[in-house]
Amino acid sequence: MPIRHQPADIQTFASRLDTLGDQATTAKAYAQQWVAVDSSQAGLFSEIVHASTNACDKITDACQQLNQLLSGSGASLTAIAQFYKTAEQNRIDRFEQLCAEIEE
Repeated sequence: MPIRHQPADIQTFASRLDTLGDQATTAKAYAQQWVAVDSSQAGLFSEIVHASTNACDKITDACQQLNQLLSGSGASLTAIAQFYKTAEQNRIDRFEQLCAEIEE
């Protein structure tokens, strides 16, 4: 049984990945605002500030990588959906051409 491709469904999934990428960017901004601690606030808690800074760096890096992966996946899925739309239109055009030749 052949697999039926639904370009609209593929495009919907690509859009959802884009939304997740946007959420990763929001999470990165949140971490930078609320997890990062300015070194001037360290005082007696320099170890805590150091750990917090490291955690914030790892979180922001992970969010950035996640955003890049999701954006790339979304773009690829959009291209796939367009490929299937084009292929389907080509099949329709060819079918109509054959029907016209038969009618002649």
